[in-house]
Amino acid sequence: MVMVMANVYVMCGRYEEAIERLDYLLSIESGLTTNDFKLNEEFKPLWDLPAYQEMIRKHATSNLP
Repeated sequence: MVMVMANVYVMCGRYEEAIERLDYLLSIESGLTTNDFKLNEEFKPLWDLPAYQEMIRKHATSNLP
């Protein structure tokens, strides 16, 4: 459900809220990793945003097995 909300926020241009949802998904044991978001074209509008890049950096090592 949270992933769906993030997708809807991106489609509506509400990028900050989308990033908050993605950050939440990476902070819990959701089974998702930063690569899931970096490769997902649905999140392409976020890729160049500083807040998105910071979120990716923050979680890049925390999701390693």
